[in-house]
Amino acid sequence: MEYFLSISTYLSSMLPLIMSELQCAEDNFARKAVYDLKGIDPLLEIIQNSNLRQNKCLVAAATGAIWKCSSAIFKTKKYVDKGIIELLVSMLHGETEEILINVSGTIEEMVKADISYAGTVKKCSGIPYLIKLLTIENQELLVNTTKAIGALARDTESRLEMERLDGFRLIWSLLKYPSSSVQASAAWAICPYVKSSRVSCNSLVQL
Repeated sequence: MEYFLSISTYLSSMLPLIMSELQCAEDNFARKAVYDLKGIDPLLEIIQNSNLRQNKCLVAAATGAIWKCSSAIFKTKKYVDKGIIELLVSMLHGETEEILINVSGTIEEMVKADISYAGTVKKCSGIPYLIKLLTIENQELLVNTTKAIGALARDTESRLEMERLDGFRLIWSLLKYPSSSVQASAAWAICPYVKSSRVSCNSLVQL
């Protein structure tokens, strides 16, 4: 009982801190300040702790702050070496849609910061998870997922796996989705495939 009370107390103390980080991380200077002041460490502690992970509101806030601070986090390998990529990929399934939105958004920013991280995402089975998210009817999630796939598609091995899993056909179908933001992100995600694919544009249109 004492253990659960301490967890509850911890959660109560962490939420104001995380919400503050979310509000602060609105520009590059603020994001770097959060990073420099070691504000990322408590966020990672939350998503690494199986007990804290049960509080979905807390995890959503933590992953939202991580997403906003991605540009600072992934400029160095400090947190990559601590397994942040593997941890994030493990959260691409079995979580709430709000958390999935944050995690997929983080993966896009991460791969944009360093394309070499695409290999780790692929190794952790992140690509099948992302492709599966394309079937969920959530506009914001579809935007973030297609952007993440588009960023990963710049990596040859990742792109080949996407082709094998029929991922680009699913993205192509989103060009008809009744949302201009989803259509735009889908078009952007297809670009690396079109540039590198051996098939003709006519073949793509037939998808």
